[in-house]
Amino acid sequence: MRRLLLIAPAVAALAVWWAWQNAPGPATVPDVVDAMSPVPAPAVASPVVRGEVPRPAERDPFRYAETALKPPVPPPRVQPAPPPVTVAARPSAVRLVGFVRRSGRLKAALAISGDVVVVGAGEDASGYAVLAIDEETGVVLRAPGGDEMTLTPPL
Repeated sequence: MRRLLLIAPAVAALAVWWAWQNAPGPATVPDVVDAMSPVPAPAVASPVVRGEVPRPAERDPFRYAETALKPPVPPPRVQPAPPPVTVAARPSAVRLVGFVRRSGRLKAALAISGDVVVVGAGEDASGYAVLAIDEETGVVLRAPGGDEMTLTPPL
């Protein structure tokens, strides 16, 4: 039994090798595609008159002979609409950055012309006087020109 287990794979491998060697290869199989394809006619050069450029055939294989070929019509030119004119809003010189608690008092951190200052109610910085500070409603300021403005808290 043990001898049969050793010989069986060897016999199977030998049979596969023999079938592989005796199988007809691509060189022995006739090429059916080549036998059925028509032989192209030899190309005949059309006479060209000196100075004349040869024209390609005007035949369109996707159209019937009765229909006349029309030259393609270019699409109409559409002028793009000019971009809408937008006026950039001038950034405010004063911006509320946040709130700070110092010594038990609520103060506002303001950005005035790029500089950040911390001011409390009744104090002023760069000509802006702080009239009132509330964390929910924001800061009420008096500008150097005397106008009052309310800065809402940042989100």
